[in-house]
Amino acid sequence: METYKRLNRWLRVIQFTYLSAFASFLNYLTLYLDNVGFSELKIGIINAASAVLIMILQPILGRILDRTQNFRQVVRIVLVVSSVGIAITPFLESLMWLQLLFIILLSAVTKQFGSVFDLWTYQLKAQYPQVEYGSTRGMGSLGEGVATFAVGYLIAWFGFGAMFGVTVVLLLAALYAGLQLPNPPKAEKSEADAQAKVKVTWTKPLLFYIASYLTLKISLTIISTFSSLMVQNLGFGSEWFGITILICGIVELPMFMLLGKWCQGEKTKLWYRLCMLLGIISSLLVALATNLPVFMVGRVLQTVVYAMYTVANLEYVKINVDPAHQGQVVLMIGAFSSSASYIVSSLLGGYILEMGTPNMMAVTMVVIFGLAFLLHFGGFARNKHAKKQEVSK
Repeated sequence: METYKRLNRWLRVIQFTYLSAFASFLNYLTLYLDNVGFSELKIGIINAASAVLIMILQPILGRILDRTQNFRQVVRIVLVVSSVGIAITPFLESLMWLQLLFIILLSAVTKQFGSVFDLWTYQLKAQYPQVEYGSTRGMGSLGEGVATFAVGYLIAWFGFGAMFGVTVVLLLAALYAGLQLPNPPKAEKSEADAQAKVKVTWTKPLLFYIASYLTLKISLTIISTFSSLMVQNLGFGSEWFGITILICGIVELPMFMLLGKWCQGEKTKLWYRLCMLLGIISSLLVALATNLPVFMVGRVLQTVVYAMYTVANLEYVKINVDPAHQGQVVLMIGAFSSSASYIVSSLLGGYILEMGTPNMMAVTMVVIFGLAFLLHFGGFARNKHAKKQEVSK
């Protein structure tokens, strides 16, 4: 079998199993915390605490990967420790604060590992151009949907212990798949390369774009963090939340595959604007939903928005950042936006759900997306790197 076909196969497996584990644990973590007696605001604080931890751990992890390029070893250590930690967590209910410490630590690790796998794919693609990001990442979306659907029913039938058990099994499967992938080759670094690495150029357009991307992500993270509670507040059980996320995963798979072909070059700006428009519509549907069908339509539209801004982000970096720095920038944007969006959205979303009204949630969404739209004008302004690429063409 040709090398790139083998890589694509294992990348699909690792994305499927990892995002299945991610969904099994994090999509129902809010419901679990609610079940053991935490208010929406306290749940938001817990999510924010894990996001702060991500901001501390991600630079350390990024530095280790930059220096060693040993993705296999990092994956082995982190996923083994995570599996053991998640297996222990449900037995700590009598030691609530110790259990919360475990949950904060484990959710922080789980949330940031998506960026590691994306960067691994990104660097393998540089060596093997036939490696596919769209289809491999799309399989992860399908895994997230299937796992959420299945775990929703398992929780309804057997309780939350099933959530922890399935997560451990899937993390171990992701570990096995990760160990089948090679480490990226270590590049020979000249003195000029070393100097270039120090001079990562954070241009004004790039900073405006990151601000817009972060603002956009905050709004969608509010919904994803509290979706399970919203379904519960509409009078439906965890299995219906699982059905909703399954539909989202089924829709997301072809979206990632198609956007990998459609969202390229100058079209990136158009797709980014379209995702903001759909984001406003979908957020209003979710925030103002008084029945499950309306909520489901809004939530499915949001998963389309997620696919759009994920692919647009990679394409933006490809066009506007020097090739020598693209991997670093992708990881930094992912880490910073995930951490900051979880902090803001968890605290803001928890406050709105506990103290506010659906109308307050809807107005908040519109304001956030409006800010993202204004910031994107600066983000898509021409920069020197983009001009150089056009000249070289």
